[in-house]
This record gives sequence, structure tokens and C-alpha cells, in this order.
Amino acid sequence: MHDTDDIFSAAGPLARLDGRAVRWFAANATPLGSQIMRCVAYLHGTVGMAVLCLALAGYWVWIRAWDWLALLLVTLPSGIVLNVLLKNSFQRARPSLENSLSMPLDSYSFPSGHTAAATLFYGVLAACLICRTVSWGRRLAIALLAVALVALVGLSRVYLGAHYPSDVLAAMMAGGGWLALG
Repeated sequence: MHDTDDIFSAAGPLARLDGRAVRWFAANATPLGSQIMRCVAYLHGTVGMAVLCLALAGYWVWIRAWDWLALLLVTLPSGIVLNVLLKNSFQRARPSLENSLSMPLDSYSFPSGHTAAATLFYGVLAACLICRTVSWGRRLAIALLAVALVALVGLSRVYLGAHYPSDVLAAMMAGGGWLALG
């Protein structure tokens, strides 16, 4: 494991901010907070996202919402592939703290896959709901709820020491951009 003070002291301002955030969460984690964040991360991991996507896809098949089903089936898998390509391009190491709450991960850190998948999933779902809603207040509530859920997933990854804040923000931007193309 690396001593994070040595790694971040010679780095630029973004890396120093990333290091401070990861260390702050590690030092201020609580048992209940850790349990909640592990649940959030598990729900938005590979298995959890597959279950959520299958449930949503099944519902859209049932109501014959073929356009939304197509968007989900194209956007999510291709967005995940894009995320993996970005990870392999940047090859940023994950945070390594002695008291990290995340299990050891052998993939790269930048950008966060959990956050990218959540951005894509909740983005497609929110777009569908917004298109079917007339009230501007409800549209705003749907958009804010989607943003809050994505932010919670990103926060869980930083809280658990699996990612830096910049990994999460990059995943949100890449996922949002990919979603906009869809």
C-alpha cells in the first residue's frame, strides 16, 4: 500500500483535493454509514445493475415501450464498454489506504464504473418518465431524484475508498454525454 501523503504531496491541485477527500471519508466513516454505502454500491454493481436493467426491460416489454427498451439495451452496454475503454486508457490506480472499506479491486479507478452505470440507467429511466409527464414540477422532481441517486452512488464509491471524487465526476460526465448521444 502507498502512503497517500507521499503520493498527493507532489501532485497537482486536483489530485491533492482527491487525496484529501478520500482520507477524510476514511477517517470519518461510521459503521452504519459504511453498511449503507456498501448496500448502495452492491445494488449498483454488476449484479445489481443487471437485475435493475432486466426489471426495467421486462416492464417496457410488458407495456410495449419498444423505443425506450431499445435505448436502454443500446445505451447501457455500450456505455459500460466506453467506461472500460476509458479505464484502460487512463490506467489510474485506485486509492490505497490502510483502512479502506472497499474490497481489493484489480481494475483501474478512472472513471467509476458504478457511477457510469447509475448515470446511464437513471438517466434513461428519468428521460422516459419526463417524456410521459406533463407537469413541470414533476419533471423537475424526476430529474432531481435521478441526479440524487447518481450522486449517492458516486458518494458511496468515494466513502468506501474505491474511487477518488474526480473518478466519480468523470463517470457522471462521460455517462451523461453518452446518454445525450443516445
